[in-house]
Amino acid sequence: MAPIYGFSDKTHQLLPNAQRVSKVQRFSKLAQKYSHPSNSDCPRTVLSHSPIAGTFKSGLTPLPLSATGWTQDQRLIHNYQKRRLVGFSSSDMEKLGALAAIPNERFGDDSSLEAVTAVMRVDDGAMSWLDNPIHPMYDRERWVKLSEMPLHSAPIPVRGDAEGYWLAENPHVWDILVPCLRLASQMLQHAHMVGWWDGLLNLNLKRITTLGRIPVDRRNLPLYTFHPRPGFTPLDPANRKEFHEKLAKIVPKIKIRLISGYAANEPGVVDEEVCLYGICGNNLLPNTGTIFINVSSELLQVLSTGHLNSDEKRLARFEFANTLMHETAHAVWYALRDDFQKTKKSKKPTHGEPYFETEPLQELGFSLENNMWGGDPKSLSSFGVNAAGGPGLPSLGICKSSWFRECNSGYDNNDNIPLDPPAPVPGQPDLYYISDYYPIPTTWFIDLQKKDKWEYIVRKVGISATQMGPTTYGMRNKTKIKDPRNLLQISTPLTQLQGLYVLGMQRADMTSLEIAALEQEVSRVEKAIKILNTASITFLAMYPDNVPVRATTAPAIDRSLTRERYPCVSKRYEEIRQYCLNNRKPLQLAFDSMDFDIPEPTMYRYILNQGGITISPTEFRDFLHCCQSKRRLFEYQPFPGPGMITKVPNGWPIETPYTIPSQRLAIDGQYFDDVLETFEKEGFRTSLYRIFGEFRDVDIEWLRKFLGFWFPGRILDSAGFRDIINDLAIDNTDILTLGPTGIARFRYPIAAADRKANITPYTQDRRKRNPPSNTPSPTTTPVGSPSTTPLGSPTTTLTGTPIVSAPKP
Repeated sequence: MAPIYGFSDKTHQLLPNAQRVSKVQRFSKLAQKYSHPSNSDCPRTVLSHSPIAGTFKSGLTPLPLSATGWTQDQRLIHNYQKRRLVGFSSSDMEKLGALAAIPNERFGDDSSLEAVTAVMRVDDGAMSWLDNPIHPMYDRERWVKLSEMPLHSAPIPVRGDAEGYWLAENPHVWDILVPCLRLASQMLQHAHMVGWWDGLLNLNLKRITTLGRIPVDRRNLPLYTFHPRPGFTPLDPANRKEFHEKLAKIVPKIKIRLISGYAANEPGVVDEEVCLYGICGNNLLPNTGTIFINVSSELLQVLSTGHLNSDEKRLARFEFANTLMHETAHAVWYALRDDFQKTKKSKKPTHGEPYFETEPLQELGFSLENNMWGGDPKSLSSFGVNAAGGPGLPSLGICKSSWFRECNSGYDNNDNIPLDPPAPVPGQPDLYYISDYYPIPTTWFIDLQKKDKWEYIVRKVGISATQMGPTTYGMRNKTKIKDPRNLLQISTPLTQLQGLYVLGMQRADMTSLEIAALEQEVSRVEKAIKILNTASITFLAMYPDNVPVRATTAPAIDRSLTRERYPCVSKRYEEIRQYCLNNRKPLQLAFDSMDFDIPEPTMYRYILNQGGITISPTEFRDFLHCCQSKRRLFEYQPFPGPGMITKVPNGWPIETPYTIPSQRLAIDGQYFDDVLETFEKEGFRTSLYRIFGEFRDVDIEWLRKFLGFWFPGRILDSAGFRDIINDLAIDNTDILTLGPTGIARFRYPIAAADRKANITPYTQDRRKRNPPSNTPSPTTTPVGSPSTTPLGSPTTTLTGTPIVSAPKP
């Protein structure tokens, strides 16, 4: 029987469309995009999806406007939606124009309400979409190419009906990226208007001296805040010129790459069961100065295969652009950090990132979002639903929240230190411990992708024109338990809405085009005011939970239906199996020594580099499904992320001895000894584990450069270092052997202390479920031993491919 997986592609996005259609035909229209959530999803969520169990529906369809005559099942769905959508039902969200998934027309016969909400959408033809050039920071040349990737990592196949990899050099991927990058470019082109950017780029930092804000045990650490420079003027043309000149000096230091959010590490090994949007960090190699922005390809997957409507596409593009800007904030700080430290007399580095003004947490990305948008544009899909380890699901909509309030607990570790916030105003609640959620009309992120918004509004008014809104109704949570029964309905004061976008004397200086664009902004505010003034817009409370948990009309649940089966359908299984058996030795595919998990894309890249067979990513995945079904050669888990492979003993014939040729004529003896000593050092092994985790393969050229941390100024040339690795694999098989061409495979035991300090919970759990095989060290006959050939004599017994200086990608 085909194996059943807990992690899965919930909406079958990775299948060709012809296959996907048959898979999703039992789903409702919304479930085909947003999935049918299940309590058996991995990872599990706190929210119970029992009210929609067995229905193959999304649970998101708005219920009829009037609750009169609702069945018990409908009441269960109402409660379920309230729990899932932070205190609002789908009908509530639709009233507020906040659902990208559902056209902004009302169901039912409430004509007065329809008149109010339908006009919340601005006519798409009123403004033209962004067509601006892409900022040099995000130019195509800044994106990592396949030829630049070390051999121990690999790009992720796009799948579906598209070909190629998630690389900007792929035309299909670049076409998806361009609208996202145009929006991100507008954000960066107007960054000179943001006081936040002015303070960071000009390094206007101040040491925190108010000890009362710093935890007692951290008061000796150099913590800093940053602020706009005195006299900062957002609309000053001179400020724009100065800002972009400074930013231009940082651009060459930054590279961008698409990764899997489940595998945000150097070798691309899956180590998380929840997808990260992005991560940023310095290059792990010394003396390069390169900073990498890593963004999740799962964010783009829905734009390739998600079958989205126009609003959903624009929301997906906004989320990607916002994530890219978030990580850019971190990258710019990394680029400036050394310059700041050089200006200080103290040799102590800054501890972590600086805080912006009175913010309590060190998180520049969310800090920038807070200052650009007036809060955190949180995806409604973040509440109680996950992608179950598969590709990204589209976002239903967004709500305005505060990351700093949501994450003020559980954020304390060695690198991040929460500060005590300023004391609240007497008689007012302490907002630091209160979370507010305001659904945001879809028109907000749609208008951000229109040219007139930036050319005529933002340039004239400033960055206040990009703030989320207009907000109307929201929910306030005063407890750490975000149960909707604890939420308090709140609303935006009318006086606050009435004060938006008032330009005063500036209006007289505006052109007709600027005034037309302004009128669009004003009309959105007016519609929000009408919503607040419309008495028919009410929000039904939750019903008592003294009813059955599961919908009474839902069919009995076959748990196997909520998990995906992958039968053995590979037509080339025997051919690929024999290929693996014929290429199992060092300098081939090195399966004999593969006693650790390896990402599916990495093994696929090894096969392409080895040659001798032509195989597509889909054919390789079908082969792996057969291996899993037959329990031969490999155990395969296709999700989470890009998939992981584990070698199993069954199906492998007894390995035959393999001779690794000696390269000792070219070896620098002292350097050989130094490298061997370094590989035996605890510090080296700890550093390598922090980067690679349980993965043992390292690109030899990458390793040569990495040793620059231990041998400053003594880096051996590439050919000489390859010879050293080659002979270490002969004489020190307990430390390393040769993997596929260009790969050193470490064999020393991983220290328990390194695992305890660095292993992720997901990896730890995977190790318990899939203990590493007891594969012995590879059987090699060292050329040059007394019983064979004299030291340094050439050999002709090599049966694999020799290490080459420029292996094909």
